[in-house]
Amino acid sequence: MRRKYRLVVLCALLGCGAPAPERPLLALHFAHDDHTEVNCITCHHNFVDDTGNGLCFDCHKTHPDVKLEIESQFHTLCRGCHAERRNDGEASGPVRACNHCHEPDAEP
Repeated sequence: MRRKYRLVVLCALLGCGAPAPERPLLALHFAHDDHTEVNCITCHHNFVDDTGNGLCFDCHKTHPDVKLEIESQFHTLCRGCHAERRNDGEASGPVRACNHCHEPDAEP
């Protein structure tokens, strides 16, 4: 039992040091024109202090607290906003239509 426990802990620790992928697993197309009524700072928090203007992924993949959870972090942000608008009876855009944002030919 102890050996099995140690093996599980070892595997978990080895997995914690896994590097973040160099790019998103699926290419993403974000239609800024569809989001003009949303304050830019909602997503572009680094524009407040003018520290960046690149892709979200480029900065967030280097942050140790989120590098292994990038996909779920962004899905939570995007889906959360869309679901909130839908629940308020407003136009919300896609919530579960993966291919609406993740287009096979999109450049990341």
